[in-house]
This record gives sequence, C-alpha cells and structure tokens, in this order.
Amino acid sequence: EVLYRLYFLVTPWLKPAQSLSNQVIDGYKTCMLQGDVESALSIISIYSYNCLLSGNELNNLEADVQCYQPQATALKYGILAVNFGLTRQAALNLMGKTENTTFVEGYEGSALEKVAGGRGWFLQVQVIKRFLCAHFGEYKTGALNAIQFGSEFFKSYPGVMFGYATFHEAICHYGEARNIARNHGKSCRLAFHSAPHKQGFLFKKHAYKSHSRIESWAKKGAPNHVHHLSILDAERAALLSCTENIDKRKVCKLYEEAIKDSVRGGFVNHAAL
Repeated sequence: EVLYRLYFLVTPWLKPAQSLSNQVIDGYKTCMLQGDVESALSIISIYSYNCLLSGNELNNLEADVQCYQPQATALKYGILAVNFGLTRQAALNLMGKTENTTFVEGYEGSALEKVAGGRGWFLQVQVIKRFLCAHFGEYKTGALNAIQFGSEFFKSYPGVMFGYATFHEAICHYGEARNIARNHGKSCRLAFHSAPHKQGFLFKKHAYKSHSRIESWAKKGAPNHVHHLSILDAERAALLSCTENIDKRKVCKLYEEAIKDSVRGGFVNHAAL
C-alpha cells in the first residue's frame, strides 16, 4: 500500500514517468516475496496503464499484460482483470492488430458498470477512449466524450496522477475546434449565432480549461507535464491562426519545440502526435 501510494501519488510530481520502471518492478517483487499477490498485481496494473499512456513500446507491453490478465482472473481480482484487459485492447488498437480504432472491444456500453469496480471503471474506459481519439484524430468523438464524462472523472480521480486524461481531452477539444475554424473560417466568427460558431466556442472553452490545468501543474514542477504544455501552446496557436493573422512559421516553430520536449521526456507517442 505504501509503495502503491508512493509510485502513483507522489513520484509523478517529482520524476519523469519513464524513470520509474525499475522502482515499480522492485515494488512488485517485494510484494510477491511477502506473499501479497493482490498488491503486487495492483502495482503492475497501474504501471501497465501508465506505460500505455506514456508511450512505452507496445509489443512488449501487450505481451506482458497478456500474461498478467489470466492471473488476475484466476485469483478473482475482477477490477485488476478489467484494467489489464482494457490496457491490452487499447495497445492492440494502436498497433493495428484489430479492426478497431477508438472502439474498445469488450469494454463498451453501460454494462461495464456492472463489472467489479462499477462506475469508476466505466470512467476509466472513457479515458482510454479519449486517449485513442487523440491518437487516431477522432477529435469530435473525443471532445464530446470529454464534455460528457471528463468532469466526473476528474472529481473522482483529481490531480497529476491521471493528468494524461486532461492532456488528451485538451488535444481533442483543440483538434475539433480547429477543424470547425478551418471549415468555416472567418465567416464562422462573424456568424455569432451559427451552429458551427457555438460548437467551436464550446470546444475552445473546454480546451482552454484543460490547458490551464496542465499549465498550473507544469509551473508547479510536475515533470510529466512540461511537454504537454509545449504541445498545447502549439495547438492554441494553430487554432488562433485559422481566424487571425498569425504567422504560420511561428506556429510551426512551437510544434518543433513541442516535439523536442516530448522526445527529451521519452514520450515518443506525443512527439508523434
């Protein structure tokens, strides 16, 4: 329990996610040596989830999770089995090994709330869906999902531990607001009461809210959100450039800096975004 709280509530404020692997594995081994299998699998479960969101190599992650999920099922740790299965399915989607992109096979619909863990795990599925939407460019789906479920999730799991969720929400909101601005341009801004204007304003408002939250964490020294802030700064500039006279070269420069910050932090998936 102490190791769990240390690695997932304290260290994200202090160290890059990619630097915690060995320590987390040591925690897993310590629990196993003590015969505390449930705590060991709990640590590995959240660790695997973190690896997915922070861009670790997917083939190895999927193979590892495929081993842990049957163990959790056999020991009747229902919540952990769901988490392992969810992580594995998302990894398979990203690798193109299923026909799905943002659809998480086996974890869709309100029926999930009947699984051990209830509403909390239903909300976790929505986080993974927004993560997939951000990476596959399904911005509108991700943005609408964030509006429907994002606030509830953040109230249940506040803080930097699940800051990835806030980042992917912002990516989806900025992406869809930018799509609307590109399709309608300055005419959308002038037609204040038009449906596109209202939708664009809604997504922009939510993007700024998530952006502000990430900025506050980065300024407080959370290392895992420095590159998030760089990316979102570039996203905001790209959105504004659709309706305002902003030099596109300045926007490109912000993206170049965001790519460098992502690579330095080991977040290859965010550099790819």
